Amino acid sequence: MKHNTRSRRAFARLLQAALAAATIGTSPFIGTVMASDTSAWPQRPIKVVVPAAVGGVNDLVARMIAPRLARELGQQIVIENKPGADFAIGAQAVARAAPDGYTLLAGSIPLSTTPLLKKVPYNLLKDFVPVGNTGNAAVMLVVPPGLGVKTLKAFNALAGSKPSGSLNFANAALGSLGHLNVALLGNATGMRATAILYPGQGALVTDLLAGRVDFAMLSAVVAAPFIANGQLVPLAIVSDKRSPILPEVPTMKEEGFPDVNVVSWTGILAPAGTPPAIVARLNAALMATVSAPEIRSQLDRQGIDPVSPHTAEAFKAMLEAEQSRWPAIFEMAGIERQP
Repeated sequence: MKHNTRSRRAFARLLQAALAAATIGTSPFIGTVMASDTSAWPQRPIKVVVPAAVGGVNDLVARMIAPRLARELGQQIVIENKPGADFAIGAQAVARAAPDGYTLLAGSIPLSTTPLLKKVPYNLLKDFVPVGNTGNAAVMLVVPPGLGVKTLKAFNALAGSKPSGSLNFANAALGSLGHLNVALLGNATGMRATAILYPGQGALVTDLLAGRVDFAMLSAVVAAPFIANGQLVPLAIVSDKRSPILPEVPTMKEEGFPDVNVVSWTGILAPAGTPPAIVARLNAALMATVSAPEIRSQLDRQGIDPVSPHTAEAFKAMLEAEQSRWPAIFEMAGIERQP
């Protein structure tokens, strides 16, 4: 009898231990991770990896939205910069992270263009779940005063009067926003300009101001002070709307070139396999964040177009549509793609 009582007590203790282990997601009997309760997410700080150095567009947006997003989710948002290899180091780190909603990626357009130029250790549409677009950074066609034009119409007329390739433009990188939009403008007008590659934006702007290159595509926030003091002349902005920073500058669409429209999206992505319930919660919090008046105002002041509320599925569809555009645009720009 005593033996049976001890046996029952021992079994009860073992069962209690098993149940306690199950509540934290593991079982001593089968040694596997059990499904977590996503309704309790998030229960600890969330890390957002920025795959670039401090100061870039997606770093700026991530830091801008982090405090409000933390408030929406009820947990701290920790920004971690992992620059290197054209976003590949940070992207790979997130792709390999546990799909539990606690490690996210603050991405932008190089995630989709770089794979056409070289092999990368990630696939944008397979290794990540898009959560939401946080804003779109536009670029503006600007020229030095010495070029002698003040409108896009006059610029196109000048380009058409010169031998093919005689105009040159300052280019930050192969496949950059400027490079792709110049290719689209050239396709629409017949202009053929020569790209001059620069190792950094500082040297690019210096040569543009000195008139050593004929034109460039710069972000509104970079171009604004030089436009204000007369060192640069703005011709048109690649955006759905005019910039609050420079409202006098027309859009490419207003000027008759709606197909010149490559903008740099910024957005949040999660590792593939992240539960749909967590993605939906993240999307709702993100949309509430980017719709907040104070966040929209901050984005506007940095030359970043705020976005309208949308679902994670809509953001995914946008990325898929963008991916399908690149091969033809790269061919227009004369950019050799990796095999």
